[in-house]
Amino acid sequence: MDPDQQVQPQPIQQPQPVQAPAEPIKSRNSFWRAFSIGAGILSIGTAIAIGGYILGSKKTAPVQVQKTIQVTPTPSPDQTANWQTYKSLKYGYTLKYPAGFETNDQSGSVIISKKVEGVGGTGPENFIYVSTIPDTYNRDRDGIIYNYDETQTPVLLQLKIGDLKTGNNVYSRVEDTDIDGIQGETFINNSPTEFIKGTIEKRIYVHKGTNTFLIGAYTSSTDISMTLFNQVLSTFKFIDQVSDPTASWQTYIENAFLSFKYPQNLTSKREESSGVIYVRLNDANGERYRLTIYLSKTNIGPPITPTGTYQANNYAWAIIPSSEYCDAGTCGKTATTFRLIRNGNTLYFNELSDNSDQTLIKQMLSTFQFNQ
Repeated sequence: MDPDQQVQPQPIQQPQPVQAPAEPIKSRNSFWRAFSIGAGILSIGTAIAIGGYILGSKKTAPVQVQKTIQVTPTPSPDQTANWQTYKSLKYGYTLKYPAGFETNDQSGSVIISKKVEGVGGTGPENFIYVSTIPDTYNRDRDGIIYNYDETQTPVLLQLKIGDLKTGNNVYSRVEDTDIDGIQGETFINNSPTEFIKGTIEKRIYVHKGTNTFLIGAYTSSTDISMTLFNQVLSTFKFIDQVSDPTASWQTYIENAFLSFKYPQNLTSKREESSGVIYVRLNDANGERYRLTIYLSKTNIGPPITPTGTYQANNYAWAIIPSSEYCDAGTCGKTATTFRLIRNGNTLYFNELSDNSDQTLIKQMLSTFQFNQ
């Protein structure tokens, strides 16, 4: 560039001020739209507030509680209330049995059955039994106890619930039975041999103290039902045993018909004449007691009015005053007499003395057992 050449300076242009855009002009429609939106929001808020108030009011309203009236059920009547009671002081238990039934004591057992004889007069077809087996039991020494088999019983007692024992009689172990607070091992035999078809046997072994109690029944739909047997079981109660003062006494047996015990210092003498059996018990001074049995006779002599009864081993002996009865050799003597009619026979038991205590003769009465 020619240094001498001069460049004309260009004038500086001033920046033009930027104008803010003009504020748009709101139309009438935009105004009403905004107003409507606000009003809608206000309405929704008001509705929510009113709804909340109503809900709050409902929450605070008292709740109506319906009262429930509890009705106490009327207890079922005790169907055993009027039953007879069997008590064994020797073995320590009691139970009840219905009217129209009778008890038959055997060695260590009692049989409970209806008084009606079974078919052919062979005995009851169905019955309940209780056998008491001491821990010291010995068959050779103590004799047979009804339905107790010392070899088969341990086999049964080893069964668990649901198990079976096979053989001539098939037993199934079922749930235990509560006998006066003690659980008894329970077994069912649905077809016991030597019994009519439809008979079911139930037997229960209960261990108490030094004894095992075998409680059983042969049931059917006629004489003794399973329901009746269970009712009898519900009445079974253990009581305190009483020491037996007759344990060491002698035993008199009359042709498997009856048995009783008498003291060691007495001797027995039997005589029979014209359907009458005399059993005389003598001491060193002569005859002291006499048992007279009129076989197959229930009406002996003129009517006799007892002065009371004496309950011994579940047999009710009528108390006969000496003025009402005398036997050969006893007339004119002071004698206490007890009478019992059993299985068509009439028994008189006399004490030929003026012993007002009567302890000994009553102890002998408590040992009487009838096997027919």
